[in-house]
Amino acid sequence: MKKWEYKILDDAVIEPEKNSEDFDLRYDETREKMLKKYGKEGWELVTIESPGTDGVKWIFKREIK
Repeated sequence: MKKWEYKILDDAVIEPEKNSEDFDLRYDETREKMLKKYGKEGWELVTIESPGTDGVKWIFKREIK
């Protein structure tokens, strides 16, 4: 039976600095780099939750070997 570990990240980790001048230009690029980084570490994005005022939560999992 497979066992999993989970990582929950919020917008502060995922999003680029929203006050920077080039925020619109870097937004997708920064998010893509982050997803690639975690993918190389074996993390798989499971879901993205937006539970109201708590902001967005990105939930990842990877198999424990």
